[in-house]
Amino acid sequence: MAVPVIVVVMATVRYLSTLFYLVYRPNIRIDNIARDVFANVTQRLHMSHSVQEGIQVLHVDDELDFPALTNEFLEREEEQFEVVAATDASEALDIIHKSKPDCIVSDFDMPGMDGTEFLQIVRVKYPELPFIFFSSHDSETVMGDAVAVGATDYVEKEATSEQYELLADRVRSAVQNTP
Repeated sequence: MAVPVIVVVMATVRYLSTLFYLVYRPNIRIDNIARDVFANVTQRLHMSHSVQEGIQVLHVDDELDFPALTNEFLEREEEQFEVVAATDASEALDIIHKSKPDCIVSDFDMPGMDGTEFLQIVRVKYPELPFIFFSSHDSETVMGDAVAVGATDYVEKEATSEQYELLADRVRSAVQNTP
């Protein structure tokens, strides 16, 4: 894995600033600072690694035309996005079990199993998996239900480039902030 130069530079700067701090504050325990520096560098390497390898997004929506449009915009917005589509929650669960995606983007109102039921099932096995509702359903209703069952975020579904940019930003942020 090639480590981006910025990660190495940031880790070096943090290390040097820690050493400088130790010179003027020698009563600070070195093992605590070393642990913090190591944790910070490890987190940055993990974040850059996940972005470098790409972000697999599972998009679940029962509308026939909307997933293709969303997939096209997301992949155009961020070339590291690899979007896999499912037309219902059952198909999505099969995909998740075969190859766990980095993030799920799901409609709320779907036949058979709605978004909250789908999220509840996902949360049982994958409690940390980012799950973003992308729905045109009433935002207050969706947000109340979504928060109650542990959704990561909600983006209102509109066919505008701004909404796709917002969705891409939310997906990227959710994946980078996943433990």
